[in-house]
Amino acid sequence: MPEEAFQFALTETEKADLFIVLGSSLTVTPANQFPLIAKENGAKLVIVNQEKTEMDQYADLVIHDKMIGSLLKELDG
Repeated sequence: MPEEAFQFALTETEKADLFIVLGSSLTVTPANQFPLIAKENGAKLVIVNQEKTEMDQYADLVIHDKMIGSLLKELDG
């Protein structure tokens, strides 16, 4: 990840009220650190993924039983 992109993502993560992870195993560093950084700064954490992740235990809401596209359509309607 380029340094400029990392710094931008970090800044936005620290300001987030809600951090949503869509379709990620959260195994690739440094991006997998952003959900916990968001939580440490007071954000609610939502994880939508087919499989369990190591971050599920920290999430305020975990959704494993829906496809992302279907979930987003459901929420939009």
